[in-house]
Amino acid sequence: MSSRRAEVVLLLALAAPALAAERTVALERSGDAVVGQPAPWFAGWTPGNEILNRTKLLQRPGKAHALVFFATTCAPCERGLRALAARRGDLVAQGLDLVLVAIGEPAEVVGPWLAARDLADATVLLDPFGRAARALGGAEVEGGREVLRLPRTVVIGADGKVRAIFGEEGADYADRMLAEARRTE
Repeated sequence: MSSRRAEVVLLLALAAPALAAERTVALERSGDAVVGQPAPWFAGWTPGNEILNRTKLLQRPGKAHALVFFATTCAPCERGLRALAARRGDLVAQGLDLVLVAIGEPAEVVGPWLAARDLADATVLLDPFGRAARALGGAEVEGGREVLRLPRTVVIGADGKVRAIFGEEGADYADRMLAEARRTE
């Protein structure tokens, strides 16, 4: 296991007991993303090796786009993804385009993991080098080294501006996502 991966696992293991939040935590900023400002540039690949970046995301149909950052080793991320899977029909019907961003893991690991959670057909963005995580959230520099903060969700409106950033995912997570999908600028 690489030292970076070990840091991520350690950070998540230490934070796990505190992440069973009652309410979803909203943040004003994460990485270079700031609520109310244009979403920073990001790019990654789909498991089919197609590039997905900010420009292509905004060309996708939907009122809002939710980038949900996760790692297969993150228990709080799994709880949030299961909540999304359970309410995905509602979210999509309200015009929310869901993009699951896998940080630092290959398609061979991510695909089966998502399939086991009823998310096999979800849009996936592979972020093998953590560049999207640095731009939109999750990866931060602390004490001179990079640490990964998960879970993290960034909602981007059709206008390209960041509408909301969520940290800890509570029982109201899917409802907060629905509220963002319904909101008009």
